[in-house]
Amino acid sequence: SREFAGEMRRLTEDSEALSAIVSELQTEITQARMLTIETLFTRLQLPIRDAAQRLGREIEIATHGEQVAIDKAISDALFGPLLHIVRNAVVHGIEAPERRQELGKPRAGTLSLAARQEQGQVVLEVSDDGQGIDIARLKAIGVERGLIDPATPDSDPRVLELVFVHGVSTSGEAGDVAGRGVGGNVIRRAIDRLNGSIEIAT
Repeated sequence: SREFAGEMRRLTEDSEALSAIVSELQTEITQARMLTIETLFTRLQLPIRDAAQRLGREIEIATHGEQVAIDKAISDALFGPLLHIVRNAVVHGIEAPERRQELGKPRAGTLSLAARQEQGQVVLEVSDDGQGIDIARLKAIGVERGLIDPATPDSDPRVLELVFVHGVSTSGEAGDVAGRGVGGNVIRRAIDRLNGSIEIAT
């Protein structure tokens, strides 16, 4: 029985050692899959500048929270929806340099990309200092298409949610830069697939 007890002790020690190795491997694999959000932000900068150039906009890009870590697979999956978002910010948000001057703004618009950790989640924010969303026009399109009741107040969150409906666009110059209204629904589907959520404000 002394031999049996010795074998059991060795087996327990081997099992504990194996568990420690497995745990260490899992940690290393997880770390190998992680990268900083800066990689994603860098990938977005060229398409932003390209869209601005094609539309005659002047733009400055500001980034914050570049060192926030994110899984590489999620970063890759986010590139598509974020590309739609930043292009729409250039097309729908940032005004032409001359118009910005008339409004007393700097000729160059600012597009901000920010990331932060919040309650175990990564929060990404894209914002611009442009004209914002034309709520009245958005609501009129929604009413015309039977998507929203005419009595709905402009302040109702459902009005802004119309940007995520297929084919809805408030811009006449979207063209092939922003996708002419196909972006919003694509963005929402992609975020849903990642078990994420998306909010919009203007």
